[in-house]
Amino acid sequence: MARSGTIDIATYLLDKGANLEAQANDGLTPLLAAVQASQASMVHFLLDKGANRYATMIVRHTFPTNNKNKQNQKQNAYQLVPKNDQAQHITNLLTTHRPQQVVQQVVQQVVQPDMSLIQRQISSEMRRKERETEIELKQQEERFQKEMEQKIAKERERIEKLYAKNVTSTAVQKRGKRIALLIGNSEYVNTSVLPGPSHDTNLIAEKLKMLGFEVTIAKNLKTKREMSGIVEKFTNSLLDADEDLECCFFYYAGHGLQYQGVNYLLPTEISPNVADLEPICLSLSDVVAQIGECCNSRCAQVVVVDACRNEWKKTRNVETSPGLAQMDTNGGTFLIFSTAPGTLAQDSCEESGENSPFALAMCRAMQEQTELYEMYRNVSSEVQRMTKTAQTPYLSSCLASKIVL
Repeated sequence: MARSGTIDIATYLLDKGANLEAQANDGLTPLLAAVQASQASMVHFLLDKGANRYATMIVRHTFPTNNKNKQNQKQNAYQLVPKNDQAQHITNLLTTHRPQQVVQQVVQQVVQPDMSLIQRQISSEMRRKERETEIELKQQEERFQKEMEQKIAKERERIEKLYAKNVTSTAVQKRGKRIALLIGNSEYVNTSVLPGPSHDTNLIAEKLKMLGFEVTIAKNLKTKREMSGIVEKFTNSLLDADEDLECCFFYYAGHGLQYQGVNYLLPTEISPNVADLEPICLSLSDVVAQIGECCNSRCAQVVVVDACRNEWKKTRNVETSPGLAQMDTNGGTFLIFSTAPGTLAQDSCEESGENSPFALAMCRAMQEQTELYEMYRNVSSEVQRMTKTAQTPYLSSCLASKIVL
């Protein structure tokens, strides 16, 4: 039927349930038989009906047997042709039985378009797989990076909390008592009034309170007795703290002068007509010595003197030198002068306003956990900047250990 090319008969048989893929004795399906017979219309008809162009085909080969046993007898042998070789087999088969033109027509119409489609489908599928693989790899990389960032953030947070806990615990365990005395003498009777010291003590006091100090402020002490009394109360509080004392802070702002190599802090009602300063003025050396005697061995003793703000009027009986004298310390004393020995300090400047440049620099430099030598370097740099190098603070200290505020 497929070889004769009768489409009507083929239609009738298919309607009656004929097997479209049935193989004849020679192993050919109807489609392959039509191809072999060069029935192009039948080929198209069968393809439209759903004939399987990839169906495995059985090809029969004949070859002579042993002449001794049977002469002129032929033995049939059948072999399966794999699907991958069918196109070439069809070409070989048609080349043997039909003209080349028919072969090319069948190959062009049936085999080549189908193979091209398969190749395109394979290429498309490969490209799709590559894109999917690339997208998946990129997503995996993004997930991995996000997970690592989250882990790093959690670990950083954990370390920061642990560090903060340790620092707080250490600070609570190690931080002892902190006591400060601030004296500001401004309203002098027999010499020039100093507006700055009153403001400066307030400024420094607020900063020290922030750093955990118990602060006592004394202003405008009239006599040496008053000044000695407030210092004695201060040193008694140091004794009461005993081993709990971690740091003491003494600050003086007001008039000061040197006489016979000794530095004196002046009360506000000092008389200009005196024969000797020792009975009426407070010796800075005595203050430093008293503080040292009342502190334990591990207590930091900070003494700050912001004096010599202008030239002291010479008395008729006492010859004084400008500024304060150089002063050496020992033990745990950290002594800071607002200006170098023999020079004057400014009571204010354009940037500091109602405060002295030294007091403002001290306030800025006193930060929690700041080491004392670092604090002094910052103070000195700021004072020189604000006074345009006209004033340079001076430090006297033998501290070898690192002490922080």
